Amino acid sequence: MIRTDESNFLLRMRNPAGLLRTICCCLFALAAVCGGTKSARAVTPDSPEVKALVTRATKFLEQTTHEQVGGKVLIAIALKQNGRDISHPKIKEALDECLKYATTGNYGDENYNLALAIIFLCEMEDSAQRPQVQKMLTDLLGRQKPNGSWSYTQNTTGDTSQTQYAVLALWSAARHGYDVPLPAIEGVLNWLIRTQDPSGGWGYQGNDPGPGGNRIAQSPLTLSLGAAALGSIYILTDLLQLPEGLIAPPKGPAVKKLPPALQEIQDKRANQGRNGKRVPASVDFARLKKTMDDGKNFVQKVFTAEIADWTHYAYYAYERYESFREIAEGDFPPEPKWYTDLYKSLNSSVEGDGYWNSSETPASGTAFSVLVLSRSTRKVIKRIEALGEGILLGGMGLPPNTADLKERNGKLVDSPLSGTVDELLGILEDDSNPELARLAESNQVVALDPDITRRAGQINRLRAMVSAGAYETRLVAVRSLAKVRDLDNVPALLYALSDPDIRIVREADRGLRFNSRKLLGVVELDTPTKETLAELRARWRAWFLSIRPDAELLD
Repeated sequence: MIRTDESNFLLRMRNPAGLLRTICCCLFALAAVCGGTKSARAVTPDSPEVKALVTRATKFLEQTTHEQVGGKVLIAIALKQNGRDISHPKIKEALDECLKYATTGNYGDENYNLALAIIFLCEMEDSAQRPQVQKMLTDLLGRQKPNGSWSYTQNTTGDTSQTQYAVLALWSAARHGYDVPLPAIEGVLNWLIRTQDPSGGWGYQGNDPGPGGNRIAQSPLTLSLGAAALGSIYILTDLLQLPEGLIAPPKGPAVKKLPPALQEIQDKRANQGRNGKRVPASVDFARLKKTMDDGKNFVQKVFTAEIADWTHYAYYAYERYESFREIAEGDFPPEPKWYTDLYKSLNSSVEGDGYWNSSETPASGTAFSVLVLSRSTRKVIKRIEALGEGILLGGMGLPPNTADLKERNGKLVDSPLSGTVDELLGILEDDSNPELARLAESNQVVALDPDITRRAGQINRLRAMVSAGAYETRLVAVRSLAKVRDLDNVPALLYALSDPDIRIVREADRGLRFNSRKLLGVVELDTPTKETLAELRARWRAWFLSIRPDAELLD
């Protein structure tokens, strides 16, 4: 759209001189072009105008509330992702309501509040709240329909809208270390495949042709429901090990040159899938691919920011779809057009007090809008990925052998494993050993042999484990090396600073502080970011090369 304020100003000017008229015409054209460029400029969450709009909206959210627990959660998440501390009254209000809600067990006949409460408590990442999350997760799994979907308790048909939030809750729980059964994931994925309209869209109450059936008509076919269903499919595939190239063209893995000591251990759990993901047994991969391809075509065809009903709810469904699609396909456009379109619509429709109102209440509509403008889903995905494989596989749960629990400072902890050094190293080298997770959770280290010859061999075995497939092995190995003041261990510790699990990075940093005698470290790791982690690696690398210029380090 071309701005006309400059052109109107010029047209109001009158001068008989032909030259001046010519100049005015030129200025008019220039103003129109410049104005149009400004209006069409793409925006991102970091754009000043977007930040200003989010600031207005969050101020409104700080002064409002919602009567349902799900609405309180939406407000809290919107505020938490925009700089508010967990001590903020609205975040505390949502937390208190979620804990109370979990305790009552009165979850009603729909699944929105239950799913959002699970998501919020998972994001709070407080191990003290795991019993409440587990209680609600068990209930949510029990509500899954025989056809694989979620809906009102009295309904037999699946509800696409409710299913999307149940799926998001399952993903959040699984990514925070809770057990989500594979049949539950496969069941809902197959339901979404079966209930796709021939056009590629999805309806509200899914018309299910049954296993093996052809697609049948669904209604209504809206962008909101299409994004909800397709987004859920992308979410579910993030939990599964799929054939390479199914979602995106295969990319050759980056070949990393490892120091000789790190090349000995290979991942022995390949049959479990990469990164601990499970291989589905009952999903037709060819049909899944066609479902996703047709769904993308449908969503792209019907996309519009002009949505009359449940506008902001629909926007959030679309942002969620795009975020998971980006991750799955490795496609991260810096300034996506859809985001600019949604921003323009929100900017033009915001009320004076910084809120939005459509079919939703002002509180929920505004919370949805802030989540969209903040690229909330992308933030969550990136944050969980930054925690690394360890939190995804191990989480914060109880150790598997509860018979060996004991109390320490009022908390239950696992008893240390006993055995010789070689026996403990054997556990670490065997990814299938049931004691491996217990060894990692216990904060135990391998106490090396006092005999110099045997000790050297044990250290070499630990160094080799720093690149192991199992995060538990890497964690204990790095933790043990960090307790030994030996500069020959530094290359392995430097390598561990690039581990995807932040806990392993912290252990490596402690070891480098111990070896360097720089007890305060080189970078503050309280709130690690991509930038601070890169700085951490660079500084420790520079320190080591300053004392060992000829050291062989990983590129």
